[in-house]
Amino acid sequence: MSAKILSGEDEYLNKSYNEIKKDATSYLGKAPKPITTDISENSYISRGFEGWEIVMKCAFVYLIEGDTTYAERAYDEASYFASMASWGTLQHIDNNQTAFAVALCYDWLYDW
Repeated sequence: MSAKILSGEDEYLNKSYNEIKKDATSYLGKAPKPITTDISENSYISRGFEGWEIVMKCAFVYLIEGDTTYAERAYDEASYFASMASWGTLQHIDNNQTAFAVALCYDWLYDW
């Protein structure tokens, strides 16, 4: 699959991958955003979902291209959540997204 994506032969696949990579690249060089206890700064599933999105996109680009810079960013994001005493922000659903981000990182990057 990675060869097909990187070949650029499939226009739809190429466009989709380029959008994912653009997002993943925008996360590079940034530390995980701290979670605040100020409820006005958090939407219902904001921080957990954001963490999942960062892990998913960065880990995916790493799996396709093998560039460890993306794996490192995904790992940093998941490690931030894993090191917390409790996951998520103030909403229970955020905990689900956070757990999913950590699990996805473990599954996709276990041999990194």
